[in-house]
Amino acid sequence: MKRNLRQTRILTVILSLVLAAAGSTAPVFAAEKTDDALISKEETVYVMADENGDASKIIVSEWLKNAGELSLIKDYTELKEIENVKGDESFDQKDGKGTWKAEGKDIYYQGKIKKELPVEMKVSYYLNDKAVTSKEIAGKSGKVKIRFDYTNNQKLHGVYVPFVVMTGMSLDNDIFSKVEVKNGKVINDGQKSMVVGYALPGLAQSLELKDTEVVIPDYVEVTCQAEKFALGGTMTVASSSLLDDLDLGRIDSMDDLKAALDQLQSAAAQLEEGAEKLQSGAGDLAKGTSDLSKGAGTLSKGTTDLYKGAGTLKEKVEQLGNGLKEAKDGSARLQTGADQLLKGAGDLESGAGRLKGGIGQIPGKLQEAVGKVSAGIQGAQGQPGTIQADEAALAALNKIDESKLSDGEKTALAQAKGALQKSIDGQKSIVSGLTSESAKMKDSVAALSDGAEELAAGTKDLKNGLTDLSSGAKDLNTGITKACEGAGLLKDGAADLKKGAHRVNDGAGDLNAGAKKVNAGAGTLATGARDLAGGISKFKSDGVDKLAEAFNGDLSKVVDRLKALQKAASDYQSFAGKQAQTKGTVKFIYKTDEIE
Repeated sequence: MKRNLRQTRILTVILSLVLAAAGSTAPVFAAEKTDDALISKEETVYVMADENGDASKIIVSEWLKNAGELSLIKDYTELKEIENVKGDESFDQKDGKGTWKAEGKDIYYQGKIKKELPVEMKVSYYLNDKAVTSKEIAGKSGKVKIRFDYTNNQKLHGVYVPFVVMTGMSLDNDIFSKVEVKNGKVINDGQKSMVVGYALPGLAQSLELKDTEVVIPDYVEVTCQAEKFALGGTMTVASSSLLDDLDLGRIDSMDDLKAALDQLQSAAAQLEEGAEKLQSGAGDLAKGTSDLSKGAGTLSKGTTDLYKGAGTLKEKVEQLGNGLKEAKDGSARLQTGADQLLKGAGDLESGAGRLKGGIGQIPGKLQEAVGKVSAGIQGAQGQPGTIQADEAALAALNKIDESKLSDGEKTALAQAKGALQKSIDGQKSIVSGLTSESAKMKDSVAALSDGAEELAAGTKDLKNGLTDLSSGAKDLNTGITKACEGAGLLKDGAADLKKGAHRVNDGAGDLNAGAKKVNAGAGTLATGARDLAGGISKFKSDGVDKLAEAFNGDLSKVVDRLKALQKAASDYQSFAGKQAQTKGTVKFIYKTDEIE
């Protein structure tokens, strides 16, 4: 128990020394501007990993800080698929080297890279003390252990670059209980347990502490009881900047160290005050991200409806376009037909005029013809083939004395009389019929004449109407042509709207999920800030004696190693590459997949 307590205190000293020194000096570096540092580069490496910690994709975000407001910025990068994320500035690049046309602005860009990470992470799972896979533990209940092992692959100046790695996760109290962590802290707010663990992989080797009792962790281990195991992923941050600005140049003896620690205590007090402010701000952040999460959920639902509506609009616009195309073809045929009808109406109007003139001549011609026929039938007496001639012949035959005739002559006489009488009766009937029909035809011709006048007037109106129809058909065809063009643009717009709605919907979902994670992280940050303030205040009293005891009063070795570590931290400024004269900082953020 004594040994463990001793190890813990010594480790606290080293960590406090690193954290306090870096925390008190980092703001000075961030604010510093010199003529030799007009351009600096802040790099964030996002590592998307599976639930076992294996990296599946690496995305790097770069911020070129243009302190000198230069028009052109020279840059070097190993990234591929480079995208300017906050502007339209172009980048002329060849073999990684290029120039940004910054026009006095900062440049924000990102890209992808395939490269060995300086710190690798392995996540292992155990159920009831038996190693299992992430798939096997999903939904299971029992005693659970999750172990994070970190391997430092990056050496400079004979030491490992001093990365400090912190892993956090949120465990729902409905699923997890009795949560404990090795090399970390657990805070339970009644609804969830926030777990934060730390490790310094490679630091023990760099400080040559193998044969000492000092233990520097290179792993984090979480144990708990689980009911239907489900984990919403983990977040890990790795940074090498903690020793970057620690001033070790004058620390050669215990007295020097004590003097330096006196100065450090003053800085620690300031850090403690800042930690309290951080705690307060983190509380506000937690509340704000809670509201953001709710708003993002509403946005996600709204964009889902927008996406569906955009799809329906696109379908309707396509139907409109097809209908307008058919209407355009129909309007073209209508215009052609209207022009043909207009030509026919002109011919009809001309024919109606001629018909009206011809009908006007009918009554006189008809009367003349009837008169001639009647006169011809009735004719002058004695003229053959007329009524008068037949009546004279019949009268002559009636005067013949039949007593002097033979039977045959009598028969012939009777037949001749009958024929003449029949002829007379027939001709009289014809004359009477002609007279009657002539009267009827006169009435019909009068009605026909009236109809011809109406036809002439109607054809004139028809021609005028067809003229309007032809003109309207031309306007209709022109209008439908423009409508077709507009429908094409509307169709493209609807398609873009649908794509945009889909992207907004995806973004709203990511925003909602991200807001929830930020909200969870804000709660952890608030608690962690409070614990940090308490730890800093205890540093002075617990640190110096324990550190001296660990190295038997000989600080030369540890100081030399710390200086080497400081140089390694200072020189490791980029993962994806930069210009040699550009000052840089880099941090790594690992996100593991969920287990459901």
